[in-house]
Amino acid sequence: LTPVIVFCIGFNRRIRPWAYAVNFSVAVVASVLYFFENSGYIGWIGALTGVEHSYSKLLVITVVVLLSGFISFALGMERRSHD
Repeated sequence: LTPVIVFCIGFNRRIRPWAYAVNFSVAVVASVLYFFENSGYIGWIGALTGVEHSYSKLLVITVVVLLSGFISFALGMERRSHD
């Protein structure tokens, strides 16, 4: 939602639909990853980053989702037409 607010409302830019799909997909995958990580089924985030606390893992996942959202929206901006 943050990239939508920044790019669409803040900068008044049009974004290609695939950027929304990428952002949504990354968020869904991240939520599933956090569920499995927090349930103890996998331990990838702790192994990759060294953080072990549940909220620290959530912070790492949130930062990755935000960065991927901003990158996909930046790449998905439509060019402005000069009228």
